[in-house]
Amino acid sequence: MTEMDTNATKDLIDDGTNVTIGKNRSQIAIDAAAEIEELCSVMRAITKKYDGVDFPIRGLSLRVQDLSAIIMGALCDDREDTRELAYRLTGERLEGATA
Repeated sequence: MTEMDTNATKDLIDDGTNVTIGKNRSQIAIDAAAEIEELCSVMRAITKKYDGVDFPIRGLSLRVQDLSAIIMGALCDDREDTRELAYRLTGERLEGATA
């Protein structure tokens, strides 16, 4: 585990109820999620050439890509409903969850 840099900019604030994330930190997460999606597409394209690995890699890469889309939706699309994001993540409907 690395030591905390006490001089670091506070761009992630959790007050116990709400979380505020800085624009730069948010963009890093969005860029990483986009890169994950691209890598998943490449994996599916490459594995089509090899018998026996296409279906497992395809299924795994599609799920990873969907997880990446959930992250991007949660971070940068205010039209994404929190309950729907949670359902896409867990497959279960959350009762009483706020939008």
